[in-house]
Amino acid sequence: MDHQAMAQLLGNYGEFVGALAVVVTLGYLAVQIRQNTTTSKALTYTSIKSELNAINTAVGQNQELSGIVSRAMVSYESLSPLEKAQIDWIWLSYANTWETLFEVSRDSTKLESLWKAEERTILAAFRMGGYWEWWRQNKFGGTENFRSHMEQLMEHRSGD
Repeated sequence: MDHQAMAQLLGNYGEFVGALAVVVTLGYLAVQIRQNTTTSKALTYTSIKSELNAINTAVGQNQELSGIVSRAMVSYESLSPLEKAQIDWIWLSYANTWETLFEVSRDSTKLESLWKAEERTILAAFRMGGYWEWWRQNKFGGTENFRSHMEQLMEHRSGD
């Protein structure tokens, strides 16, 4: 075998090994991306649950605040200006967390399941009246998609 034929043969082997290396690398990267996606979704789930629990804990540990929230759920308008300010911050925190969950739930079955559970909580709040009053008066924030979805929920707040 002459020098040129040997070089051609080695070149062919090199191309084959290179192509094989690319396929192996792509497979490895696909596995890594899938693992990262799974981890990211788990962290998002945990983060959102933690945010909701932090709000619940803050309210639950303060008897006065718990009373204000209970009254606000029935009638936002019955609150004093200071009580409304407290409720505004609490309910804005819930709305922001719900919006985050709503947006990320479109890409994950696990997060979609959490969203459906929180959606039932939102519907229960709407049915009590106070949250509905607050939402109508506070049109700030929220993506168009989230606000539209919330408006649809409000339209159906009297039924399941």
